Amino acid sequence: IDQPREGGRRFSAPRLLTEEAFGIVSEKFARFMGTPYFLIGMTVFVIGWIGWNFLAPPSVRFDNYPFIFLTLMLSLQASYAAPLILLAQNRQADRDRVGLEQDRSRDERNLADTEFLSTLLQGHVVEAGDDSAMVAGMVDNPFVSLAGTELPVTVDGDTITIGGATIVEADIFATNGVIHVIDTVLLPE
Repeated sequence: IDQPREGGRRFSAPRLLTEEAFGIVSEKFARFMGTPYFLIGMTVFVIGWIGWNFLAPPSVRFDNYPFIFLTLMLSLQASYAAPLILLAQNRQADRDRVGLEQDRSRDERNLADTEFLSTLLQGHVVEAGDDSAMVAGMVDNPFVSLAGTELPVTVDGDTITIGGATIVEADIFATNGVIHVIDTVLLPE
């Protein structure tokens, strides 16, 4: 739109002759050639051809043994089929390559998300089994999270803040330590 059209009439190939349309037709042809319908049909055709030209009266035979015309037709069909099958395989390989690149990109994003979440969670865990009374006594000595972040402790009456987050439920005892529920997410630095 931002470029003016050049004057004069341009030739544009009909829609049936575009590279994409030709590729689609070649893929359909390649798929058809692999079906039982094609294989059975081709077998019936060849048997019929040979049968007619071998068993019919000599006056109506049109391709006597060694069936040169049949060989020519089958060779011509194979000479067109091979490039079309290769074209279809190349198109499929291109689609597979794009799919693999998208999978790789998605996997990299998932790995980055997993690493971020792991770091985020490690920022919420400290190696201490302290209850809230002991945490309140740590005002001068900040905790250090598994992610290496310093979490300073402040106390204001009954409110304990650790790393800028207020403890809203304290002293949930678990088999692997003490859990203190905080009111915010501690983001890594």
